Amino acid sequence: MFLGIDIGTTAIKFGVIEDRKIIYSQSLPIKTHSHGLKQTQSATQISSQLISGVTTIPAQLKAAITVIGFSTAMHSLMPVAGETAEEIYIWSDNQASQTMTAFRQTDLAATFYEETGTPIHAMSPFAKLAYFQTSGSYSKETKWFGLKELAMALFTGQARIDYSTASATGFFL
Repeated sequence: MFLGIDIGTTAIKFGVIEDRKIIYSQSLPIKTHSHGLKQTQSATQISSQLISGVTTIPAQLKAAITVIGFSTAMHSLMPVAGETAEEIYIWSDNQASQTMTAFRQTDLAATFYEETGTPIHAMSPFAKLAYFQTSGSYSKETKWFGLKELAMALFTGQARIDYSTASATGFFL
């Protein structure tokens, strides 16, 4: 039996699948906080919804699950100062738009795209980090993760990212 967990932009969806048929599903909402160009979600709310979703799966189904798969919305970025994180900048955060407009005019932009395959737009974690670096919004000690790492840390104790999600960051070569 397979449990699929999809952390999307508006909801976290859970599906238990057996013999290619969905035998249980639920969807729990996620709130987006909008402040002009800034678009964030709460790491605490997402973690809480993940735990809630898993704990409400009927016990007999949970006991039969042998494989779990996670998918997440791409282009998320979460600053972690010390051991805590709250805000997750999501794909629709557009604070880096002017930073990327300027970056596209540089000689480095074409090389960046050719080497990473990541489009140069404000959605990417690369763009968000470039913006935060130029704006001085976070200290150099800040660690950066995304939704996938948040979910993996919650379920395994280790912040890990997979190849497909890493390839969308602009940092994976």
